[in-house]
This record gives sequence, C-alpha cells and structure tokens, in this order.
Amino acid sequence: MIGRRHRVTVGLVALALAAVAAQPAVARPAAAACSAGQLSGHLRDSSPDLGSIVLSIAVRNISPQACTLRGFPGLRLHSAAGPLPTHVVLLHLLAILDRPVTTVYLVPGARASLLVAYPRRSDGSKANVPIEPGSCKNVKRLSIILGHSHGSFSLPLEAHMCSSGLSESPFVAGLVNA
Repeated sequence: MIGRRHRVTVGLVALALAAVAAQPAVARPAAAACSAGQLSGHLRDSSPDLGSIVLSIAVRNISPQACTLRGFPGLRLHSAAGPLPTHVVLLHLLAILDRPVTTVYLVPGARASLLVAYPRRSDGSKANVPIEPGSCKNVKRLSIILGHSHGSFSLPLEAHMCSSGLSESPFVAGLVNA
C-alpha cells in the first residue's frame, strides 16, 4: 500500500508540473530604459577578495513607472574637491564580477545590484598600491553613469585609493552580496 501511495503522489506531482509548464509565460509590459531621476543607489556591502575590495551597490527604482537597466554603466570617482580620473576595466579577473548581461526589469520599488571592485594594498587596508608617490586620493562619492544620455546619480563612498582603476559587473536583478 505504501508503494501505491508513493506512485499516486508522484503521478499527481508530475501532472501539476505539466500543467504549470503548459501555462503561457506572463508577458511584461514594455518599459523604457531607466533614467537617473528614476533611480537611487546606496552601498550595501563591501568585502575583501583576493587582492581586491568588492562593493555591492543596490539600485532602486524610486519612480512610479517600470524601467529597465542593461549592461555596464560608466563609473566616476569623486574627491571632496570634485571628479577624479577614473579608469574602468571590463576584464573580469574576479569570478564574482563575471555575470551575463541581461535586461533587468524594475517595477516601482524593485532593486538591482551593481558590483564594483578595486585593488587593495598588500597590508590588507582598503586602499590601492600607489602607482607613484602622492597619487593616493580620498574618495568621497561614486557616480553611476547610465548609457544613452540617461543621466547619472551618485552615492557616498569613503575609500582611500591609490589608482583610479575599477572593475564592474553588469547590472544584476535583485540584491547581490559582495
């Protein structure tokens, strides 16, 4: 009798799965690319990786309309005095940054993530190795620049960097830890 019950249960589960698979996918309404005014961002998490500091940045749709994000944004570091030269590298030496490019659909209030990494000094501090004497800067903000003239927004970032090199992931749906 136990064997028969097991077969019946398995059969019912298989029927339920087949019914779900036969349902058409729910289509999302078309949404335009997000503009900077629709988004806010904040630093969620930072963690050291082998030779790097990895930052997890949460991006939230604060507008009443759905919008989409896709690919890699531009990045710009700022000191208290203003913009700093910033070099973004898309060559992913860190596995955590190696993500597929997808279109992230953000309904109002929904969140996406962006992972950003920069080298740290060999002494373990959250700073880069100086390229030349006096090249280290105190970073106060990070600007995220959206493509196709959709603007930029910035968030506080307290870091001591000795080069302007950053690596990044593409936008990722949901919240992703560093």
